[in-house]
Amino acid sequence: MARTIRQLTAEERQQFDPTRNLANVLSTERWKRARARLSALVLTLRKEFGAKRIVLFGSLTQKEAFTRWSDIDLAAWGIAPERFYEAVVRLNDLSPEIKVDLVDPERCQSAALNQIIQEEGKEV
Repeated sequence: MARTIRQLTAEERQQFDPTRNLANVLSTERWKRARARLSALVLTLRKEFGAKRIVLFGSLTQKEAFTRWSDIDLAAWGIAPERFYEAVVRLNDLSPEIKVDLVDPERCQSAALNQIIQEEGKEV
């Protein structure tokens, strides 16, 4: 016997929602754009700011963890302290659609963040 919409569970109703996969599609497209932008960000850090080592960490390292709210998390060694904030501005100018967070691990006082960078980060 057929059931009405009110008789369906929330999970069953979700199957009929035409937007149910939209968030995944949007996140995947955004992830692709962020990954495509990564090489320009890395090149800028190396050439313009003298970064010796750069590590990508956070949700961009795991496609399934990347959402429409995710940003690009980079840790960079070797940038002169007086140029660090200039580098942050430059990276965000190159990536106006997706925010870039830059961390200087040599000056970062968060042991937890440094541990995440070391354990989960990927050298780029």
